[in-house]
Amino acid sequence: MKRIPALDSIRGLLLVLITFNHLIWYSGGKTILQKITHEPVGVFGAAEGFIFMSGLLAGMVYSRREYTDRQAAGKVWHRAFIIYKYHIAGLFIAMLWFWLGSHYFAEQVKVFGGSFSNLPTMPFMTMLMSFLLLNKPAYLEILPLYIMYMLLFPLALYGFRRGYLKSVLALSVLIWASSGLIQGSMLVPLFKWLSAEYIPELGYFDPFAWQLLFFFGGALGYSKRQGELAWFHPKLVWLCAAIALVIFMAYRDLLSPLGITKKMVYAASSKPELGWLRVLSLSVWIYLISVVVRFFPTALVYEPLSYLGRHSLQVFTWQTVLVVITAPWLLTTRDSVWHTAIIVLLCTTLWIPAWLQTQRKEKPINLSSVVVACLSLVLVMTTNFTAFPQSTKSDIVASNDEVVTNAVPSSEISNNDLLSEPMSGDETPVN
Repeated sequence: MKRIPALDSIRGLLLVLITFNHLIWYSGGKTILQKITHEPVGVFGAAEGFIFMSGLLAGMVYSRREYTDRQAAGKVWHRAFIIYKYHIAGLFIAMLWFWLGSHYFAEQVKVFGGSFSNLPTMPFMTMLMSFLLLNKPAYLEILPLYIMYMLLFPLALYGFRRGYLKSVLALSVLIWASSGLIQGSMLVPLFKWLSAEYIPELGYFDPFAWQLLFFFGGALGYSKRQGELAWFHPKLVWLCAAIALVIFMAYRDLLSPLGITKKMVYAASSKPELGWLRVLSLSVWIYLISVVVRFFPTALVYEPLSYLGRHSLQVFTWQTVLVVITAPWLLTTRDSVWHTAIIVLLCTTLWIPAWLQTQRKEKPINLSSVVVACLSLVLVMTTNFTAFPQSTKSDIVASNDEVVTNAVPSSEISNNDLLSEPMSGDETPVN
């Protein structure tokens, strides 16, 4: 399967947008640039695009006819394990940074809010929950979602291959529609049974809702690979364009004279629960972008962004570490006139991991495995012999959408990329 340069560029753009917004939100700063970096054309953001594209490429890459069910499942799970190691490495670096900050710049570490609330008092429990993907601090939960969906994807692929694609999608829609009935608080008794003091950090996104994006993307990718996707129709283009325009105007509060307010848009487009309007807004833009790619294949291609997209796993992991490491410093610059310029400069470092990946001609060792092993050892050694200072509560709490005042206990928060896919044999590697 040939690469689609436009998809690489879109992935690269999503990486830049995610990084920029996370750096702003975690530091509590504001900038006019977020008018074009945060939901600029509708009620959906870069994270939704990443999850959808993850499924899309999974469906395209792992649905080769020559793969047996066992071979396809093995390749998917192998990829999931690679993503898992990168996630654990990034998470452990974040934990070590929090530990250092607790000792040397405790005031700035308050910017993390409750993201690492269990680490000072229950380091081993925190590490265990991290290994099980049940400890998901703010801005570190996209990869766990991707990993969980990849682990389940062979089941969907099995159904696709046997003609049950519509049934799989119907099940996905049913789970999405019922996701509001499944609350993170339902798991609290389990955590309390393990430890009375442990505060669950289950993340912002509801995995039962967000699976809709991944598995619909997977179905489209599968259909595209099998040559069964007849999607283009001129009337549908105009319909999607009209829907996109109406949603955009309502989101910008331009339809108030008609009784459609921005408050109504927010009510129908929950981000953590993936509201129906958010799904609709993303869907029509996916269709419109697909039309552009079909008739103007190079219109959305920009090589610097494509370069990021081709190495998205390394770049995404880099940005998670970058956001956490720079947050304490950015907290001190958020009122500076240079704050936005600093954020932009930090975003340019995204090309570093992409460049480093291209330089790794030979891989005598698995770098992510070594990083995970070393960081695990360091955490164990430091938590055995070091007492963590108890930080006072802050009125600054990091959220996936913004920095808000009035902290909310993690136990009360409900469960609420495209990353590169490996290809082997005669296919061009995606990453």
